[in-house]
Amino acid sequence: VNRDYAEQSAAGGIVVHGMLAASYISTLIGMKIPGPGALWSSFNVDWQKIIRIGDSIRFTAEVTALQVATKAMDLKIIGKHEDNETIYLNAKARVMLMEKDIKKKKQVKTGYGYRGESSLRLQIL
Repeated sequence: VNRDYAEQSAAGGIVVHGMLAASYISTLIGMKIPGPGALWSSFNVDWQKIIRIGDSIRFTAEVTALQVATKAMDLKIIGKHEDNETIYLNAKARVMLMEKDIKKKKQVKTGYGYRGESSLRLQIL
């Protein structure tokens, strides 16, 4: 990372690659909501603010639709700064549930309005 070059760029400093932030959303989907057995099939993100090294972002996902027949759920995802609630991103995702009987294990975690969270802290080492 060339700090001098980054500071002279249009971004005005070092930025965190969006795919690194998306990897935390993938963790949120695969580990918490809905959890193991989930396959992330689509993602649409609207970046509101640049994520920089040292920012603490909390990602929250909420179930907005559940299609039992197709074993799919739609999620609304928001990434906010942990300290000041500044919104960094708004996203929508569709997740396929790969279990044979989604009602059996996922019932509690797939109701409308269910939320799951994951945090990340990015620092230069």
